[in-house]
This record gives sequence, structure tokens and C-alpha cells, in this order.
Amino acid sequence: MVFSLSAEWLKTKKTFFRTTLYSSPILFNLLIFGYIFLTNQKVSESSFYSNYFSILNFLLPFTISFILALMNNSEREAGNFKNIFGLNHHFYFLLSLKFIFSYLVISIVFLFNSLLTMGLLLFTFNNSPTILYLQFIDGFALTWISYITSFIIYFFLSILCSFITTLFIGLTSSLLTAIIGLTVLGNGIWLFFPFTWGSRFILMNTNNQSVIEFFYKNVHLSFVLLLCPIIFFPMLIFSCVSLFRK
Repeated sequence: MVFSLSAEWLKTKKTFFRTTLYSSPILFNLLIFGYIFLTNQKVSESSFYSNYFSILNFLLPFTISFILALMNNSEREAGNFKNIFGLNHHFYFLLSLKFIFSYLVISIVFLFNSLLTMGLLLFTFNNSPTILYLQFIDGFALTWISYITSFIIYFFLSILCSFITTLFIGLTSSLLTAIIGLTVLGNGIWLFFPFTWGSRFILMNTNNQSVIEFFYKNVHLSFVLLLCPIIFFPMLIFSCVSLFRK
């Protein structure tokens, strides 16, 4: 398995995929902190937390769709995934490995972004309390965990759809996140849009509402949210294999 993951990484050598991976967290933090430093904005810790994760959750759908589209488009152009779907009885295993590789790599990039942000907080808020860092750790964990279902969907869509179509889906998801995930217009319907879950949970934290209490009061919804990745993955991998193997 380690050898297969290494092989997947070698496929991305000298591609724009790696450049995007390396530059995404740096550019994002330059955008956020650069604006604060250059404009001498006086931002409170609570408002910075809210604005930071609102922007992060807004950009995540398009960014992840773009990265996945880059990765899978290079393989599509090389042989239309024949190295995966052309091997008898191994396509489910190989496709699962590709998913694991993409999830691990992008998770590492997300972790690097989190650590970079935590480091820059030291320069932005002097003598900031420990609770601020704990809030950010909680926010990063909450955002990424709630994004697993969306990641699964975007991964398989990037294989089934063209590069441009995948980008359009990611852009539409980001716009819907701004409308449904971050405003009252999404009240009552945000649960049907997995890419808005992270922004909604962050809003709960910002409004001093416990996410754990939300799950406790809505046990049936908790099971739905937890089971979504387990349901979507086999369903989408089967659909993907069926379409390419027919």
C-alpha cells in the first residue's frame, strides 16, 4: 500500500498539482493576515475567529475541487484512467488507493495551513490567551471532519466529470456556502448541502451554541451526518466503476 501511495505521488511530479498544494495555504494566509497588517485593521479575537473560518469554509469547496480536478485530469489525459479501470478485479482497490492518497495529501496541506495560521496568530494578537488557540484547533478539526462527505463527492465527480465541469461544481458550492451556510436563508435546508456543514458548525461556536449539544438534541440527524460518508463512498465508487467498465 505504501508503494502504491508513493507511486501516486510520483505521478504528480512536475505538475501544477504540486504547485497548487504548496502555494494554497501560503496564499490563503497572506490574503488574511496581509490584509490586516497592510490596512492596520484593529480586529478583535472573536471577530477574527468568525471571519477567518467563514472565509475558509467559503473557499474550501472551490479549492478542493480545483486540486482534485488537477490531479485526476492529468491521469484522464494520459490514458483515461486505463491504469485503474483496465486491470481486471483490481479497480475497486486501485480507486480506493487513489482516494486515500488524495485525502491524505490534502489533509496534510490543511494541517500545514492550520499550523501556519496558529503561528501567525502570535504576531497578530500579542499576549493572546490560550483559549484562542484552543478555539482555532477546535475550528480546524470541526471544519475538516464535517467536510469528509463533501470530499468524497468531489473526488468521484472529478473522475466522472471534465475539468471545467468539476471547477463549475466547486464554484457553485462556494457560492451556495456563502448563501446557505453563512446566512439565515439556509436555516432549515443547510443539512441537505454537505459543503455547508462546516460553516454552520462554526456559526454555532461563534454564537456560543454547543455542537455536541446540537447532536445530543438531534440524535437522528447525528446518525445521518455520521453515516453519510459510509453511504456515499461505496455508492459513488460503484457508480464510477460501472460507468468506466461498461
